[in-house]
Amino acid sequence: MVGIKRSTINSWKERDEWDKAQAIEHVEASAELRLVKLIEKEVKSGSDYKEIDLLARTIVQMVRVRRYEQPGGNEVDLNPKLANRNAGPKKKPTRNDFSEEQKIQLLDAFQDSLFDYQKVWYRNGDQRTRAILKSRQIGATWYFAREALADAMAKAAAELALKAGDEELASRIKAFQFRDIRARSASDIADLGAASSLLGHSEKVITEKVYRRIGQAVRPTR
Repeated sequence: MVGIKRSTINSWKERDEWDKAQAIEHVEASAELRLVKLIEKEVKSGSDYKEIDLLARTIVQMVRVRRYEQPGGNEVDLNPKLANRNAGPKKKPTRNDFSEEQKIQLLDAFQDSLFDYQKVWYRNGDQRTRAILKSRQIGATWYFAREALADAMAKAAAELALKAGDEELASRIKAFQFRDIRARSASDIADLGAASSLLGHSEKVITEKVYRRIGQAVRPTR
């Protein structure tokens, strides 16, 4: 086809070890050959210029791959923009950092999830020793893990107050105990609709079944 003897081509093949060539070498050779042909065209179309641009970028990428494969190569060789990402000073991530809003949300979620017997545990959180006859599936491990988180957030706030030199505030934070007064608020208001609105409930039945603690009115016997 090209007017060259088969024996000549075979000698080139053996000398340059064509069979051992990697895939990237075939891509480089094909892209280079096609690029040269397009550049040599005297009259080029719009699609020719687009293909020239694509082939040029392909060759550049192949060069980056070659550099990456060399000893000491790294991801920056493949993507130079990564150098800008790592150029600035690195800031260590803050661990276990909660904003004031997040603290409130966590404590509210904690309170909402407690069963009545777990609320008794919480009310006795100021006791040095709490004896609990733990049976299976009563949520003790779950509860005390979250109680520890609530205590840790309160202690952290107290430590910040001490660092700021406000010993009175630190003392008040340590002595403060979170109490869920929603049941008391829902029970003290006679009108169920008003109590439900105060607690932000969409349905009155939630207020009545979960938070109302109003017993049945009875007449005195005497």
